Amino acid sequence: MPKSKKRLNGDGSFLWMESRKRWRYLVTLSGQYDEDGKAVRIAVYGRTQDECRKKAQEKINQYETGTIYSKDEITISHLAKMICDEKLNDGTSQRQSYSRDMETIKRLSPIGNTAITKADSLLLKNFMNSQRSYSNSVIKKMYQMLGRVFKEAIKLEIISKNPMLNVKLPKSEQPKTDVRALTLEEQEKLVDVLLTEDIKYSEPMLLSLFTGMRMGEILALQVCDIDLRLKTIHICKTIAREASGKPFVNTQTKTEAGIRDIRVSDDVCDLLRLCIGDKGKEEFIFTNDGDYISTASVNYQYLQLMRNYDILTKINGKRVTLHSLRHTYATRCIESGMSAKVLQHRLGHTDIQITYNVYGDVFDMYETESLFKADEYMTSKGISLSMKKPSNISVITA
Repeated sequence: MPKSKKRLNGDGSFLWMESRKRWRYLVTLSGQYDEDGKAVRIAVYGRTQDECRKKAQEKINQYETGTIYSKDEITISHLAKMICDEKLNDGTSQRQSYSRDMETIKRLSPIGNTAITKADSLLLKNFMNSQRSYSNSVIKKMYQMLGRVFKEAIKLEIISKNPMLNVKLPKSEQPKTDVRALTLEEQEKLVDVLLTEDIKYSEPMLLSLFTGMRMGEILALQVCDIDLRLKTIHICKTIAREASGKPFVNTQTKTEAGIRDIRVSDDVCDLLRLCIGDKGKEEFIFTNDGDYISTASVNYQYLQLMRNYDILTKINGKRVTLHSLRHTYATRCIESGMSAKVLQHRLGHTDIQITYNVYGDVFDMYETESLFKADEYMTSKGISLSMKKPSNISVITA
């Protein structure tokens, strides 16, 4: 591993960035000065030093043709996109993450055209506080994006002080409503409708309900991912969407633990066999006239059928969404006595604490129920604290 120390090389200097596992190449443009009289410097990152030199040359060409902005012209949105483009190009960001970043940059549009040099803490505070109608996760993405922008602006010497240091992450004004699982009665009604009525995307919904797979993982399944003999599904990719909304196959799952093999029941194998039909080994099992199906399309059909067939009972405080199918599967697994460790693997959670955090209430409820069963069992065998005290045990009194 390269040592984290500066090394001069020709007309620039290289620095190994251990945190990013990349080289940083800083080059000074000969005879070029900014409005403050300082020499213009270009910083780029890459896996190799040759990659850095290539990127630097591209930026030098842009500067010489006037396509690189002066310091006072670089805006928040411009620098944000530069950061995201660089991460995508050097492989530290995947296509799905890049699409989410582009959506975040769009949300920054009220201040996006503000020059970095003109942005102060008051502007940023007012903007962040005006975004509280969004969810906490969306607000956090905007806050983190701004943090990255101004840290990069410091590195590029566009500014000397970071105005984000005085900006706190605001909380959403939206009431917190967790997604809930379906009740047994609701699940029974839903399965009956999916099996007997002509519902679009009924098969992916049933698979989520009986395997706990994320809908994106189901829609990305190819025939070669299914082993009907061993009764397993190999999960290794997911359907994501670009900023435009167009679906694409992301060859990385949501987390590293998302890449997994899960065993399935005979009923699920029969459903998969029906879905596969005479498709070739490399074909996708679920498509819309040959095109990828987006999770949004399935979600639309799901919400329609839940309304049209009056599936839901009135339960206050929690929402029912397409993700409720996965929650329902997990809840039924816990009710059956499945351990958290086994469930963690099946759901593709990176850490078992995630499993406990999401399904803690269900585990607690069935832990109490199991305790009662254990007490009843011991009582049925004549073992309890109400047993007659043996004569050889003395009682100590104060």
